[in-house]
Formats: sequence, C-alpha cells, structure tokens
Amino acid sequence: MAISGDIAKKLKESRDGAQFFADQIVIIDAEKEIYDNAISIVDQSLSDQIGEVNQTLIDVQTAYRNRINVGGCRTDLIWRVVGVDTTVVPSEYTIEVTKISLGGYGNPGAVGIGTTLAFSVVGTSGTYTTYPLDSKLGFEDDNLHGIKYYDEPITRDIGDTTVASFIGTVGVGKTIVTMMIPASNDIQSDFAAGQLIICEKDGVFASTNNTIVGIGTTITNISSVVTGIGTTETLVATIILGTSTIGFASAPESDGKFVTFTVLDNPVGIDTYNQYAIDFTSNPFSPQTIGIMGENQIGIGRSVYYDNSGISSNTQSWKPENAVTGISDVDDVVEPSVGAGKIWYTVGFSSTPSYLGSPQPEGTSLTVTSFASLYTNLSACPTQETNLTNAINTRNTKESEFSSGISTFNQTLELSTALRDERNTYEERIWGLRQGIGQQVTDINRYNSLKTNVDNSPLID
Repeated sequence: MAISGDIAKKLKESRDGAQFFADQIVIIDAEKEIYDNAISIVDQSLSDQIGEVNQTLIDVQTAYRNRINVGGCRTDLIWRVVGVDTTVVPSEYTIEVTKISLGGYGNPGAVGIGTTLAFSVVGTSGTYTTYPLDSKLGFEDDNLHGIKYYDEPITRDIGDTTVASFIGTVGVGKTIVTMMIPASNDIQSDFAAGQLIICEKDGVFASTNNTIVGIGTTITNISSVVTGIGTTETLVATIILGTSTIGFASAPESDGKFVTFTVLDNPVGIDTYNQYAIDFTSNPFSPQTIGIMGENQIGIGRSVYYDNSGISSNTQSWKPENAVTGISDVDDVVEPSVGAGKIWYTVGFSSTPSYLGSPQPEGTSLTVTSFASLYTNLSACPTQETNLTNAINTRNTKESEFSSGISTFNQTLELSTALRDERNTYEERIWGLRQGIGQQVTDINRYNSLKTNVDNSPLID
C-alpha cells in the first residue's frame, strides 16, 4: 500500500507539474505577441522595399527575354561543336544547334571536345572558341536584394516541425538523396527513420513529401555548391527514401539554381502537454538555419541582415558547435554561404544558327569542314529594344534611390533585430518550460512502468 500510494502521489505531482508548465507556456506566448506584432510590422515594411527594388530587376529580365520570344531580334541558340574527326583531310566537325543553359553543358564520361563547350563563332573559318562546361555564355547576371535571417530551434513556433534544410541532388526513379554538404557538418545526426522530407522543386517526389527510411554516406564532388572547396571529392551524407522519385534534382539546375530539401518531424497538433515536451538536453541554438526571408516568412528568425552578395539563396542548416577550419585530414565545417541570389538576363545573340541561309531549330546536327556561313543576322526589333532600355533605366534609378537610403534601411533592420532580442527572452522561458515538460513526461512514463510492475507482482502487497 505504501509503495502504490507513493507512486500514485508522484504520478499526480508529475502530471500536475507538466500541466502547470503547459499553462505557463500559453501565458508567456500571449505576452510575447506584442513583440511578434511589432516585428511583423517592421519586417513587412522592409520586405516591401526589397520587393520594389527586385521587381525592377525582374522587369529587366522580362525585357531581355522579350527580345527573343516577342521581337525575334535575338536568339538563345548556338552551334556547338560536339565532335571532331581529324583522321580525314580536311578535319570534319560535328555541330549541333544547342540552347544556351545556366545549368552547364555536362557530358558525363566524355573525352576531348566533349569536355568543353565548343562554340562556333560567327564569321570564323575553320576555328571555334571553347569555354568551360559551366560557362554562362549568352547571359548576364545581377545581384538580387534580400533580408538574410538566422533561425534556431528556440525561435520557432511550437507547431513548427522543421529539423533542417540542405541543398541536395537525386536522380529519376531513385531512392537516394545526396546532401551537398560535408558529412562532418553532422546535421544528419538529427535525422531519423520515419521523419518526412520535402523538396522545394515540384515533380521530384510522387506526392508532397517522402519518408526517410535510413541514413548513409557516399563520396561526391560538392564544389558547385560549397564555396572554396575546389574539386576535392568529399564524404557526404545520403538520405534513403521510402518511395522512388519521379523527377530529379541536380546541382545546379538548368536555371543555374540549386534545390533545397527540408526534413520535418511528423507534425502533430498541440492539444496535450505531451506535445509541448522536448528532451531536457535539446540544444536551443542548433541546428541553425540560414535563409532569405520570403513573403510568407515575415517575423522569422533570431536576427536579420541586408544582403546583396549574389550568393545562392537556398536555405541551409548547420551545427555551429561543430565549426572547425584548417585542421589536416578534417573537412572544414563553416557557416553555409547564403545570400539573396542572382537574377540572370538572357542577352542572347543577334545572329541565329543557320545552314545554307536557313535558320535551324534546336537539336539540328550537321557535319562540316568549315564554320563559314553558319549564322544569319536577325532583323531589328525597335519596340523591344526601347522597352529594354526603359526597364534598365528604371532599375538603375530604383537601385540608386535604395542605395542612397541604405543607412536608414539598415537602422530599421537593427530595430527588427533588437525587437527579436527582446522576444528571445520570452522564447528562452518557453524553451525551458518545454524541457521541464519533457522531464516530467519521462518521469510519468517511468512511474507508469513501475506501477504496472508493482500491480502485477505477487511479492508486493
């Protein structure tokens, strides 16, 4: 009787304690709403300013594209040399009409001419110009403007089930997603079988999400994603999917961008104190996720900064506590490079691929011994040229105005971060209460197990 009574008393105390903590969370969450609201007002103003500037860049991009799609005075097609036969005289060249691509011109396993982008230049005779396979021939870039945020577990709403985000690759009909970050980053240690994974690119998964069934490792080259890593092949983590893909994700994609994957814990509604619980040892500051604030992310994060670096805008996570550099035989673990990204203008060319004076469509293949007379000059499109000039002037004016007021903009960003600092004091209290609930739930489970064993034992009355 004494043991059963003591267990029952402790069970009640733990349940009452967990419920008290849960009630306090609701109260504190309501108290921090004044800061949530203030941050939203400030962030929305900042986001609107960024949006106005970026829209002028988008308008320039559209104007460039209209010269190709509407005016017809520019083309995004080239003759590409894809093979050379030097065993005959004169040498024979296999050429193909190719659309210029921001994703590069990869040709896995190729040797010789196939390892470069060989571009047939207008007016040449018997020669061509080679470029790297990742050449951005025919394009110009411009840096977008954005608000960079740092987000951590402690700053997320209780219902946010995000674990971490990363740039990844996967092939069609495959079940292995390759994480394009060094395995030494170790964010994969927070992933587990049964968690959900989503892909920002439509058509990669058969449904809106997939399920993790395991974690592995592989060796791959991540130089296209990780700045400064060179061409060294690196040990990276892989995620084993429950269902095969129906699409692919490459690094980069044809538009020059990368694909972000995000891992989620199975979402639950908060209706009992159990669902507030987190492990008592949970790190409130890791993994840290870095991204660029979108229209649906107003108020996100622990701190915010202006960015115009042109670095990829993919959301990425890392573990700051694992940071290491300059140690022999150890992969560096550094803060992921995240910026507002670039916008690409398709400048194109004023002459289009042709043969015997007739323009040729994408995919046309020929064998030639000379590069003379393989292009036809395109006619002018004055309306589209004027629209492009006007769009560029508007962009330049808007960016100049924004630049002249950048000190005021940054002061407002500092206000937004200062408001976040104060909101963080509430979030720290909530985190501590959630840890407390986690400990109480652990105790409740222990007492329930003890009660079952005592009740079923004939040795204890």
